[in-house]
Amino acid sequence: MRPSDSQVRSPQPARTSKGTERRVIVPERVAKLVRPLLDWLEKSKQQPETGESEFERLLPKLAARQDTASDEALVVVMCFYFGESQEDTDAVIARGHRMLKYLKKYRYATPSVPGRAYTNSLLKNPSLKADEFTGAIRAIQKGWHSTADNPEG
Repeated sequence: MRPSDSQVRSPQPARTSKGTERRVIVPERVAKLVRPLLDWLEKSKQQPETGESEFERLLPKLAARQDTASDEALVVVMCFYFGESQEDTDAVIARGHRMLKYLKKYRYATPSVPGRAYTNSLLKNPSLKADEFTGAIRAIQKGWHSTADNPEG
């Protein structure tokens, strides 16, 4: 089955054992939460003067929500490159063990957000994504509350 044009295509897509791309369609209740952040990210790539203030407002607003949709939304956000800040990863780690199922869901998959066709350039580099997901899983398993708790730096 061929993905529709509204789905994000990864530069190096996650692959199944048969070599086909593995996609995860983000549930609508989660997509509603990630669209403002991804729309801002897309706009900031097209117009760099957009600044970080909107991101600095949107991510904490999402992180403040305490429901399953926001849990999953934070992990979806981890799939996209918002810069060197680790705020998204820290927000996921801080929520603890309940995040592991979402980290596993998106770890080797490319999220497709219904209703949007975000460009490949918004996705994290696959090796960076793999490192961050592995680090978040490890941090949660060790009981850390953020990336700052890592004694290795």
